[in-house]
Amino acid sequence: MRSSFELSAELAPVDQKLIAAGLGGEFGLVPGPVLSGQAVLEVGVTTAVGGGLLRDLLAGQTPMILRWDKEIYAVPALAGSAVTAVLLHLGQYTAWAGTLAALGAVALRLLALGHHWTAPRARRSTPAEGGPSA
Repeated sequence: MRSSFELSAELAPVDQKLIAAGLGGEFGLVPGPVLSGQAVLEVGVTTAVGGGLLRDLLAGQTPMILRWDKEIYAVPALAGSAVTAVLLHLGQYTAWAGTLAALGAVALRLLALGHHWTAPRARRSTPAEGGPSA
């Protein structure tokens, strides 16, 4: 059974994305001539990752976003923010649509936890491959 801390860590990217991106759209901050759907992505992912980072640091733990051995964390926030950005761009964003985008991101995060999906790691290059020499 997961602790309430772990559960909040699993769902934090989603609720923060929904609040940030949804409020930005509702107040006319995005999309527009200056700010675009990219702003929705940036705000959604930044608030999700930043909130999780702050939570982990205050709890004295290594931030999940920095742990390669943990399940994907930012990808669900990015996916939910992308759906929100598209809906805003098409003028179809509503509270229900935002809720469905958030639920989709929650489902992706929970699937990642259940199947232990991790993000790919960067390969270390060797001097023979043109990488930095040791």
